[in-house]
Amino acid sequence: MNNIILSGTLDFELKLGHETESDILYQTTLSVKRGIDQDTSEAIINHIPLMVSSYALAPYRGKLPVAGSMVKAEGELRLATYYGQDGESRTQEIYILVTDLSPLAPDALYENSITVTGKIIRPARYSSHYDSEGRIQETSSLSIAVPFGQNDRFVYVTVFSNGRAARATRYYVKGDTLKVVGHLRLEDRNIVSKSTGETKILRIGYIISRNIQVIDYTTDDTEETIDSSLDFPESDLNNDGLPPATSSDSDIAIPDID
Repeated sequence: MNNIILSGTLDFELKLGHETESDILYQTTLSVKRGIDQDTSEAIINHIPLMVSSYALAPYRGKLPVAGSMVKAEGELRLATYYGQDGESRTQEIYILVTDLSPLAPDALYENSITVTGKIIRPARYSSHYDSEGRIQETSSLSIAVPFGQNDRFVYVTVFSNGRAARATRYYVKGDTLKVVGHLRLEDRNIVSKSTGETKILRIGYIISRNIQVIDYTTDDTEETIDSSLDFPESDLNNDGLPPATSSDSDIAIPDID
């Protein structure tokens, strides 16, 4: 399972991305509201990259949606790898492959819903504390590898849980398969090379879960078939389970996804 539904406004008109034997793909980004800034009372916006299939544009009957259009996009979470001119340097970007796109009224409600299944590549980090009113607050973060497309390709995302769900994740182990329902957030982190001093942007995808369930438990003799080299070392992780704003790419190995 790898399905996401988003609604928001297009940041710019669709641009031709690339063509395959069976499709033409267009690029844009979608502004999706993710909450309200408590300090400024302004909406917090995620700009989520979209790769739109030409078949998804059928409702528009030949007229591409323009910047500012309110749309509903449904598709699949994916990871792209782009190589530099030297053939070695590379950047990676999480995006949504849109298979259905439809127009919405300008005043339509924003939506951000994702359902994925994937194997745990980093077990949960759990923490708890008491708030000012004496109530216990529980949180956890873990990372999963979500398959997409064909040929065993994966996109790696962190999953955050609260309350009883967070407490339960203490007993999940690497290799367990989870079904996660929640909403998607994206965040860019700067990764600095120790060897060259070059700064690269690593786009981190994470899910704020509403529901998290184990659908398959691993066993001691289960062989790992997923390259989990995106499992960041303990020293390179913040308390939230994400890599710090500046990390060393010599410590963070990004697997080839192509």
